[in-house]
Amino acid sequence: MLYPSKLKNWQKPFTIFFTFLINCIDHMQLRIWPASLIKRLKRRYWPFANFLVYLGMNKTSPLLEKLLFIASLGYHRAIALRNYGYDKGIFAQKQAPLPIVSVGNIVAGGAGKTPVVARLAKELAAFGKIAILSRGYRSQNEKSGRILQVNRQISPAVCGDEPYLLHLKLPEAMVFSGKSRTQSANLAFEAGANLAILDDGMQHRKLKRDFEIVVFDRIDFSQPHHFLPRGYLRDSFDRLKEANLIIVNRVSSEEELEKIKKEFFKESRCPIVGTFPKIANGEWIKGKKIALFCGIGRPQRLLDLLSEWKVDLVHRMLIKDHGSFSGEQIFAFSEEAVKKGAEYLVCTQKDWVKLPSKLQLALPLIALEMDLEVTANEKKWNEFIFLIKEKMEKK
Repeated sequence: MLYPSKLKNWQKPFTIFFTFLINCIDHMQLRIWPASLIKRLKRRYWPFANFLVYLGMNKTSPLLEKLLFIASLGYHRAIALRNYGYDKGIFAQKQAPLPIVSVGNIVAGGAGKTPVVARLAKELAAFGKIAILSRGYRSQNEKSGRILQVNRQISPAVCGDEPYLLHLKLPEAMVFSGKSRTQSANLAFEAGANLAILDDGMQHRKLKRDFEIVVFDRIDFSQPHHFLPRGYLRDSFDRLKEANLIIVNRVSSEEELEKIKKEFFKESRCPIVGTFPKIANGEWIKGKKIALFCGIGRPQRLLDLLSEWKVDLVHRMLIKDHGSFSGEQIFAFSEEAVKKGAEYLVCTQKDWVKLPSKLQLALPLIALEMDLEVTANEKKWNEFIFLIKEKMEKK
């Protein structure tokens, strides 16, 4: 692998270009070069891509900021070109044999899409058989190109941590894991599904959808709106015109939502709903000394939720989103937690499903159960659920 410290001066401009190019390929799923070439480029330049994004977020260098601006501008133009192609019918979209509800966002990172998918599936299950279509990000299955219906015999490493967790939380729904959501939709229909929820589907435009839900986190509006790799934007704000429902997560009241609507959605006619994540089993750790380990997007949001339960966080181990922990790591972490006076080890359910079996730990382990509460404009949420119900009945 080629790391930044090993780059020669003449190699850096090419590396920045390839960083942008690989991000485009990865996010837009283009098929204009052979897969073997893409794989070689990603293997050679991906470490520098991650390093570049990291520095861009922290703005450590004026020169790097300018380079990131150029790469970000190129990424923006590529996204705009791709969206134009789909909007004008140049790129073909495939019609699924059942209604499709897409849940996605235009900002990279943990906006809270998975809890929205879970709540949506739970409510809609009263009207018919629901399928959830997930890519299975960074799973063995995603790399193989296969489509799997998730069950307990398939490990999270094979199908992906989020699809596996959704399967455990929603036994009433079918969960399919695979890169091709078109194939997943066809399999879901054959299995008897009346509706499919496309998890993280906003950029997967190859599959037509009947409803588009866009999820934001409240903090997204306070950050500079730069495209990858300079910032967090993975798609254009123009895409919000296609939304049937906008959800702003971590909104605690009607007043807070109204303030956001007036400032950022003045001209939008789309219904906007406020939600707030909740730790359902927080009573177990209320006021306790805990040691937290997790691999999720933007972990500060979880730390904020934990603070509401007045916990004393004495030790932590945070890794990248979708990362996993070895048994040795967790054992060493638990030993250190004991020394620091922790009473419980704590992780998210997303981390818990990937833990090795038969772990012998020095402290009790609690996996946090996350729920989603509609805190603002619940009437619009209920009306949206009713619209989907009508669509299911017509099909």
